[in-house]
Amino acid sequence: MIGAPPLLGAKLLPPELGRSYLGRPRLVDRLRANLKARATVVVAGPGYGKTSFVAEFLKRRGTDSVYYRLDESDRDPWVFFRYLVHGIREHVPDFGERSEGLWAETADREVDVARLTDSFIRDAEEMLGGEMVIVLDDVHCIDSGAACTGAVKRLLAYLPGTLHLILIGRSLPEFGLRALTMDGSVGLIEGKEILFTLQETQALLTTTFGLALQPEGIRRVHERTLGWVTALRLLRQTARLDARAEQIPEEIFTRTEAEIFSYFSEEVFAAETGEARRFLLESSPPPILDPEICAEVIDGMDVRAVLADLVRRNLFLGPLESRGEYYAYDPLFREYLVRKLRAEAGAEAKRVLDSRYGRAFSRRGDFSRALEHFREAGDAVEVGELLAKHGVALVRSGMHVAVREAAAFDPTLLNLAFDGIVICRTGVVAVIRHIQKARIRLQQLRSSHRLAANRRRHRNLAIIRIRYFFKQRCPLR
Repeated sequence: MIGAPPLLGAKLLPPELGRSYLGRPRLVDRLRANLKARATVVVAGPGYGKTSFVAEFLKRRGTDSVYYRLDESDRDPWVFFRYLVHGIREHVPDFGERSEGLWAETADREVDVARLTDSFIRDAEEMLGGEMVIVLDDVHCIDSGAACTGAVKRLLAYLPGTLHLILIGRSLPEFGLRALTMDGSVGLIEGKEILFTLQETQALLTTTFGLALQPEGIRRVHERTLGWVTALRLLRQTARLDARAEQIPEEIFTRTEAEIFSYFSEEVFAAETGEARRFLLESSPPPILDPEICAEVIDGMDVRAVLADLVRRNLFLGPLESRGEYYAYDPLFREYLVRKLRAEAGAEAKRVLDSRYGRAFSRRGDFSRALEHFREAGDAVEVGELLAKHGVALVRSGMHVAVREAAAFDPTLLNLAFDGIVICRTGVVAVIRHIQKARIRLQQLRSSHRLAANRRRHRNLAIIRIRYFFKQRCPLR
């Protein structure tokens, strides 16, 4: 893995448990009991508090663990295992060294998933002396990545006794879990078990939130929210904002979870200052907040001061376990903010904002994140230039899916040969190791007669781009 682009450390940081967090001992005990099994699956909709009680379990357990927050870029098995190896090396510095040759060999080509998975399992068997828990959060993000799904499925089938997996998601990819749960190899915790009990609701509202509600009022709130923790948190925010309100309108609680969230979110959002509202909207595109990136994108604002105030007031925003370097919104609140941004600022403003985030991440060398924002912005020019300049690094870091999807984003990027990369229409990514081969490919493009007449402009544009980028590094003679 030598020479690969740096990893995003925030993805390996579990969220901190804020001051308003109520401990969930019954769920922590369930996780502790499931350690005898091969894995534990936690599956529930957004806003159920899945990640929080798992983070509590890790903190209480205190022994070696790896927390890994997945996103769409992790659909590449090479990237997936690279993060896992890096996380384990925080506890076992030599982990994976004997497999370095395999990592280097597979980085710039399509990955043999079974071979890569077996190498990881073999290293775990040989190098891990004690039990280690690995948490894979947001596993639904890799649902469309057949290769990575296959890797997790193979991990579950052959996981050594030194490892215990905890899979967290809104839904689960096809991991073959049904048979494993039936024979007791995998424990399952579902949404209905995560919902707050009446006693937990009472403790949260009165002790943690400090609301002066009577037992009958608590019972009604519990019945209406069904113990859904996000609705309870929003209730606290609304009650704090309007102390004169004696009760929440009955009809609110007959709505769906999403409608309840939107109702309360509007109340919370509207009560913020103009500067705070602007920050909330303009910081919502990236899933993880880096204050330096936000300060670069959001002009005319003391980003750190606004951020500190929002965190202090527990406004659905909390630090990850990194001494305050990174932050994340509650997933449902972030979804609300993104919708609000589109509705208030318009599609064009959202596009401009995503382009600015893309350029900021690109300047920091986080090209995968940059591609995500450029694609979200519909900015084919930025996608093309980033691939031309850094495509080789992305491919060699194992991000085949990201490069394929970026190249397919615009027809003018298909069949482009630049800086040693060919992205074929079949979706196969190959690295051309010698400039001479790239020159031959350039000549083939020049003389190609297979393109239809109405696509000749695209071919000519490809040739112009190829000439430009090769001229910077190896002038054609």
